[in-house]
Amino acid sequence: MTPRIVLHEVGPRDGLQVEKAVAPTETKLRWIGALSEAGLDVVQAGSFVHPEKVPQMADTDELFRRLTAPGAERKGHALYSGLVLNEKGLDRALACGVEMVCLGVSASETHSRKNTGMGIEEANKRIIGIAQKALAAGKRVQVSVQSAFGCGYEGPVPKDRVVAIVQTFLDAGLRGLSLADTAGHATPDQVEDLF
Repeated sequence: MTPRIVLHEVGPRDGLQVEKAVAPTETKLRWIGALSEAGLDVVQAGSFVHPEKVPQMADTDELFRRLTAPGAERKGHALYSGLVLNEKGLDRALACGVEMVCLGVSASETHSRKNTGMGIEEANKRIIGIAQKALAAGKRVQVSVQSAFGCGYEGPVPKDRVVAIVQTFLDAGLRGLSLADTAGHATPDQVEDLF
């Protein structure tokens, strides 16, 4: 059987979260609809983060309510995913209709501490618990190893550290996995080898 490639676009979240200007909700809805209509499998519509810390994502709950409401016009077949960083974010995601919950743990201790305020081990335990709660709620879940191919702070990340994090996901019954090239360090050979 030929493996199926799944295209998961994160631009509406990752592409907008660091912009100074806040894109209007209607603009985001048109963009997400066009991505879905183009045939993508998953579109990450936003992130469930504190609106004061990341104002570009302040309308994430509203986006999901409008994208997934009964009777909402659906363009294409894409699932709508949302990035969740903590328990409160998951509660918000479940309340507004997110279809796929995405969570991640960094393979870089420095990146983990700067991004979450926690070390890798603590962040991993927390994310696994949140992922299991999302699965129990009937949601699709993707867990990711961030900085899997290198870190902007630390440089190379040991392959065995990435594999160890993946193993904890598998041991917890999590099967939707991704390896993230957070800082753009990956080479094709490195990607093939790690996968």
